[in-house]
Amino acid sequence: MSSSTSSSNDKNSKDINLNNKPDKVKVTYFNAEGTAEQVRLTLLLAGVEFEDERLSDYSAFLEYKDACPYGQVPTLTINDSLVKAQTGAMIRHIATHWTPAEINLYPTEHLYAVEEVIGLIHDLQRAFRPCIDLTLYPEARMGHAIGFCKTEEGKACLKQMREQFMTTEFPKFMTHLTDWLNQTPDRLWLATDEDQPTIADCVAVPVLRSFTTGNLDYIPTDCLTPYPDLVVYLQRFAALPQIQGRYSTGVY
Repeated sequence: MSSSTSSSNDKNSKDINLNNKPDKVKVTYFNAEGTAEQVRLTLLLAGVEFEDERLSDYSAFLEYKDACPYGQVPTLTINDSLVKAQTGAMIRHIATHWTPAEINLYPTEHLYAVEEVIGLIHDLQRAFRPCIDLTLYPEARMGHAIGFCKTEEGKACLKQMREQFMTTEFPKFMTHLTDWLNQTPDRLWLATDEDQPTIADCVAVPVLRSFTTGNLDYIPTDCLTPYPDLVVYLQRFAALPQIQGRYSTGVY
């Protein structure tokens, strides 16, 4: 999208009241669950129809990049004109302003618990981040040459890092999350005892699933087997009417 188009969109967006549920919503991201999935899930649970735009490759992203507020995806486009960024802001705004009152995705009486669970998931992601950066940003973030993970040394390094993470860090986080589920008998969701999920579940589910889909080298797809409560939890979420049939790989 050109800068002139962006300027035009900026003018049109001044008439949009973000607090009103929009007529048109579009989520733009790569053809993957990734960081956009929490936004997609929140929209699905909120009953908000949206266009799920999947960029085919990095070249398509470069063509779209100028339209992104911070040069990154995912983005949320509202009524074909206003482009918003930052997934945390997206899911909280959707849950607060675009969701019917009877669907309480961000319950005020459980805000601390919801935010604490989200923070725990973010801690898990930060702990695993070096295992991702070694493949995506070996030079900029990890001090290795571009293409390092394609070498035998790089493959061995990545294997060692990820296996160590799964041995030392992963069990800690899975135990913490299991403890959240077991705070009360028959608890369905991570942050509350209510009968419907919250945005904490929309954040947690894609991250937990990502370890089971087979897309991460040296991460066994059955890594959640020692944590049966989490497996049942993911299956419960995937069985929700709004989500059912969405997944075909990993735990679902």
